[in-house]
Amino acid sequence: MQGTDRDEQDRLHELLGHLAQAVGTARDLPSIFRAVRDFAIVATPSNALFASLYDPLAAQRTCVYAWSEGVEIDVSTLPPLPMSDSPHSRAVLTGEVIVTDDLQAALVGQPRVDLTFDRDPRQPQSSLAVPMAVMGRVLGGFEVQSPRLAAYHDRHVSALRLAAHLAGTAIENVQLFAQERRLRQEAETSEQRFRFLAEASRILGGSLDKATTRAAIVQTIVPALADWSVLDLVEDPAMAGPTTVAAVDAAMADIVHELRHRLPLAGSGSDPASVALRTGRPHLITTMTAELLEAMSQDAEQARLFAALAPCSLLAVPLIVHGQTIGVLTLGRSNTAQRYQLEDVPLVAELAHRAALGLDNVRLYAEAQTAIKVRDQFLSVASHELKTPLASLRMYADLLERRSTREPPRSERDQRTIRSILTQADRLHRLIDSLLNLSRIQAGRLAIERVPVDVAALARQVVSGWEPLLTEHTLQLSTDESLWIEGDAVRLEQVLQNLLQNAIKYSPLGGRIVVEAIRREKWACLVITDEGIGIPTAAQPHLFQQFFRAANVDPTQISGFGIGLYVVHEIVQLHGGNITVVSTEGAGSTFTVCLPALPPDDPSYRS
Repeated sequence: MQGTDRDEQDRLHELLGHLAQAVGTARDLPSIFRAVRDFAIVATPSNALFASLYDPLAAQRTCVYAWSEGVEIDVSTLPPLPMSDSPHSRAVLTGEVIVTDDLQAALVGQPRVDLTFDRDPRQPQSSLAVPMAVMGRVLGGFEVQSPRLAAYHDRHVSALRLAAHLAGTAIENVQLFAQERRLRQEAETSEQRFRFLAEASRILGGSLDKATTRAAIVQTIVPALADWSVLDLVEDPAMAGPTTVAAVDAAMADIVHELRHRLPLAGSGSDPASVALRTGRPHLITTMTAELLEAMSQDAEQARLFAALAPCSLLAVPLIVHGQTIGVLTLGRSNTAQRYQLEDVPLVAELAHRAALGLDNVRLYAEAQTAIKVRDQFLSVASHELKTPLASLRMYADLLERRSTREPPRSERDQRTIRSILTQADRLHRLIDSLLNLSRIQAGRLAIERVPVDVAALARQVVSGWEPLLTEHTLQLSTDESLWIEGDAVRLEQVLQNLLQNAIKYSPLGGRIVVEAIRREKWACLVITDEGIGIPTAAQPHLFQQFFRAANVDPTQISGFGIGLYVVHEIVQLHGGNITVVSTEGAGSTFTVCLPALPPDDPSYRS
């Protein structure tokens, strides 16, 4: 007798070893319970097994595996069962093994699931329900059944208790594995969506042309998020604007174009795009039904086009910027295997937000370009119109000055008045020239005529013209004998005049101004140094931008528009050179213009 018990124990240990190995490698719940089933068939007189997982918050259990009389039963559509006084529920609730010798009597009045085996005349007569728990936490339970009354005994209870422990541990591992896989998939999905949005932003920011940006929006979506996509822009709240379409093939694109032509965007329409436009919120149709298509179709031709397109799922999202809806982005799937879900809405809504910002940037750029064009036209016209009366004013002022030297001398006051007129006329002339040059630069019409130019001689000429006019400043000139470049003498004189004029203007207390024209390796350099107010360090990187003036300049004492250095920079750039500044606030500034020099031994330009 003892030998028989020992053999039985050895057999049980062997079966448990096989069970432990089977459930330890299982990756899903059916595999776990198939192993438990195979163990129960051999270790107990059972012909049926049912397993469930427990939801304590909802106070219900869900059947996850069912087997009876050699047949696995599909449990995917079974509803959850409320906890009751059935043996299975009591085992889960109490955490104790429940042995039922007469199962039919125990199930009277208990909620049942209408499974195929319930119609079998060979009703189960007894059962053994075992809870599955890990670290005191009940995960669920399983129940084995037998066609005989009082079929289960202590040895069966011990065997299935051990099986339940192994199954519970395996279930927790499967759940942890599933959770890890789900988290990994969510992380991968988030990363993919981030990359998609980043790439979409890059594409949308690649152009400021309206048509190109519209096309980029729908082409970014297809085929990554849709089989076809439609972008409707509302140019005026009272009328629909242009429509842009992309699709996985040309035939589908033609159908979508024709359908949108026959079913335009309308605030009162029932199609998803019109609903999104009207409500200002995304509109999702996860599954397109025949009834919905019929409701959206206004005539037989629209119904034919919808049938040809065969949409199975639609998502429309409004494009909103600064609180105003500027259009609607519609995505469609014609593949029944892929449908839009609620979790797809945030991604498409974010894409629509970025698309709306991109389109708004295009609009702002177009408005800015129009404003710049109007400004340049005004500057050009105004400058030319001012030239004629200014020339007359300068001519009459010169005439008065010459008469004052031939006729009886005028009073000192009259002579100061004439000199003031001439000075202000010259100042206005330079301002008009700067405005004209600015207009030419903006229009791309500022050109240079390249001829050999001796910049050393040019420097001597400009300095000699300024020397008689200065009373509080001292000009010091240092030049090479000759310093030849290939450039435009008129434009280069303008550069030197502007820099020298600035050196005088921004040295209001007078002082020394040094002008140098020297060779530095392959460069011909013009260097102008003053002892004036200097330039703050923070302002120096912006000095050659148009209309920029440093913060330390008092506009009531030193006039200017911030145009001259911008024009100088552009002229130097056209000559293939560069201009730099070194300055200390309160101690003066040094501007250096370097231009490509001609070789000193090249005789071709000396003629």
